Amino acid sequence: MNRATVPAHGRGADALLADLEARKAKDTDWKRGRVFSLVYHAGDEHSRLLERAHALFASGNLLNPMAFQSLRGLEAEITQMAADLMHGGPDTVGAVTSGGTESILVAVAAYRDRARAAQAVDPPADDRPAGDRAPRLRQGRALLRRAAQEGRGRRRSAGRRARARAGDRPVDDRGGGVGPAVRRTA
Repeated sequence: MNRATVPAHGRGADALLADLEARKAKDTDWKRGRVFSLVYHAGDEHSRLLERAHALFASGNLLNPMAFQSLRGLEAEITQMAADLMHGGPDTVGAVTSGGTESILVAVAAYRDRARAAQAVDPPADDRPAGDRAPRLRQGRALLRRAAQEGRGRRRSAGRRARARAGDRPVDDRGGGVGPAVRRTA
């Protein structure tokens, strides 16, 4: 396959959409359940509803909740409903993500922030709106590593996990997360 380059001249909307349709024709038939998880088809009417709802907010950006207050309100409602389903109290907070890797990064950042609060670590100063995210995540990795080392007494070694999977020991999930292992040490 040739390396993609920026074309010298643009093309019309019809040609662009035809190209996208041709590419899409090669995708797996997910509507008939031909893929494992990730996408689900609840019917054509539901798909049309999702397309219309998406079109209403396709240009919105929740990174600026003051400009896009409708998205801010929707995020608050979604997180409140999720908190209710999980028996969270009125002070429970959350964030809507795009899923996948972003959701994992948000969870790691939450654990990192919890560890930072417990250990009174000051975040780096940066005036840019998103300027301190990458350094904070790198610090999070160090905090998670430290938490894992502190929690080794509760974590299984690779050998112990392998023996447990082989049936030599009962399997439990204690210590699998870093939350309980993160604590301030004197």
